[in-house]
Amino acid sequence: MGTNQVELWLMSDAGGAPGSIIESFSFTGAMGVLGQMNPPLTAVSVLRPELQAGTQYWLIASAPAADTDAAWNLNNQGATGPLAFRWSGGAWGITSDTQGAFRIQDIPEPGSFLLLLTGLGLLALKRLSRRCGRIQDN
Repeated sequence: MGTNQVELWLMSDAGGAPGSIIESFSFTGAMGVLGQMNPPLTAVSVLRPELQAGTQYWLIASAPAADTDAAWNLNNQGATGPLAFRWSGGAWGITSDTQGAFRIQDIPEPGSFLLLLTGLGLLALKRLSRRCGRIQDN
């Protein structure tokens, strides 16, 4: 059993290879035993970068210690695509292979929910006032 630590980097694309780090996440003591069905790792963005639809990004797993035993589960959808790798901080190598299994979710901030509810409430009041106005006219 090696060091139980992994870094996850969300990176921009630089001509089909990983570019600069947009945000990083660190997991220490969070991985289960290699080869077993372990629960997924979960991270919450602090920076909340705005990602653009149709833009390629890279999700890179990096082991800071040479004795780390970690594996990335593959997707069960048959999705293949670019896979980046490098050794000891060298140049990125790009190949095509089965993609890893991961999910990036956008969870709106509480303020966004409040804004949405306020807007829906105003629309409901407007509709109700129009409806009441028609009833009174008859």
